[in-house]
Amino acid sequence: MGRNIWQHEYPIDMIKSVKSIVHKKHTAKEAHDVFKKEKAKKKKKKPKKK
Repeated sequence: MGRNIWQHEYPIDMIKSVKSIVHKKHTAKEAHDVFKKEKAKKKKKKPKKK
């Protein structure tokens, strides 16, 4: 799990989704929804590369 998180394009969002499973007892689908929601926030803020 470690390398898959740290080498991911959105490692913080991956950590948040795992955290939701461990601490909030979310299902895999709910954790994936957390990941998608967090990723969408980042995409809005992320500047376009030239």
